Amino acid sequence: MAASRRRFQLSALFTPILNLIGSTDPPAPPPPAMPTPESATEPPAPAPTAAESAKTEDVVKPVEDPTLPRTLLSVYCTAEMAVLERKMGRLTSLPASQQEVLREYSTRLQSLAVCVNANGKFLHSLMKHGDMFLKGAFDDEEDRVQEVRELFQAIARDWSSVGGDLRGTIYKPLLEAVTHAYDEYSAVEEDVTRAKFRVLVPSAGTGRLCWELANVGFAVEGCEASPMYLATSNYMLNHATTEATQQIFPHAHDHANVRDAATMLRAATVPDVTARSLVESNVEFGMRVGSCVDVYADGSVDATFDAVVSCLVDEFDEHTALNVRTISEVLRPGGVWVFLGPKPQPRDDASLALTLSVPEFVSVVKRAGFKILSESEVSIPLSIGDSSMRCRTISAKLFTAMKVRPMK
Repeated sequence: MAASRRRFQLSALFTPILNLIGSTDPPAPPPPAMPTPESATEPPAPAPTAAESAKTEDVVKPVEDPTLPRTLLSVYCTAEMAVLERKMGRLTSLPASQQEVLREYSTRLQSLAVCVNANGKFLHSLMKHGDMFLKGAFDDEEDRVQEVRELFQAIARDWSSVGGDLRGTIYKPLLEAVTHAYDEYSAVEEDVTRAKFRVLVPSAGTGRLCWELANVGFAVEGCEASPMYLATSNYMLNHATTEATQQIFPHAHDHANVRDAATMLRAATVPDVTARSLVESNVEFGMRVGSCVDVYADGSVDATFDAVVSCLVDEFDEHTALNVRTISEVLRPGGVWVFLGPKPQPRDDASLALTLSVPEFVSVVKRAGFKILSESEVSIPLSIGDSSMRCRTISAKLFTAMKVRPMK
């Protein structure tokens, strides 16, 4: 997705965002049909044994909605249902006596089909309000399906009570660091209030960290380049309410190393807060479309932010110097950079990409004219709760650095 300097204001974020950037809201398509039970969150009725299931297509059927383009919804549902169909096909190819022994597995596959369709229903709502971000974003469907799976994990972490503990681990120290920086700055600048203390959040993801900062009174601006995360933040910040919650199943795709079947079928109710309630406080809250480097390259906001908050972003690569320079430029002298990272990687990168170590990255930050004020380590789980038998954590670097001079 090409970078853009378009910006939507949260103070106006509650008319459809499509109208704010000159588009029109498309007609709402009908919701996708659910395969069996009326409620996606209720377990399906007792299923016949695998031996009694004559055809796989009687068990799992992909959601199809001809009114939507082949983008987020159809790519995800088709791919996930195909996985379940292949598994059911292998099961039904076994002798009837073996199928009978594995009847619980057959029931689980049928329950997962319901979960996938519930996820599809959520994506339908997301697309209805954010399809403008998603057009042309799914040329490489295999990679996109994996991104959608990760997106559900991020939504459960950021916008459900299930992710509350993990949000506390990740976001609480960042909020405390920004609050401490504000307290020190307002002690010497009497006219500074929280509403005037400007905070930038690069790679803002689903928008929850931005919302948390704005919810305590800071003036916040985020930027994000991912079409899926832009569509998600638009939906969660503009349209989702606690009066009309939906359930998603973030673990429905975790077929390996599963602790138990109940874990895969565990639901997360979103949202846990109505983000649009911030409109009543007239807080300054906006989001720009594009990467931090591209969005702020024109210098129009140089030295205008009091703090930058980077949370689990990709900063440790060959673009490090450019990213650090951009952050230095947008911060006022004496402004602070609160950093927690790097972003967890699913595997070691064996490509030719440059990957810095944590000490190497900190050295770059210091050479860029920053003074490290505080630093520590934060242990962060790679999954919500104990969903996998391979529960792992990373030790992320947390630091607060003050801009003492411009980067040379």
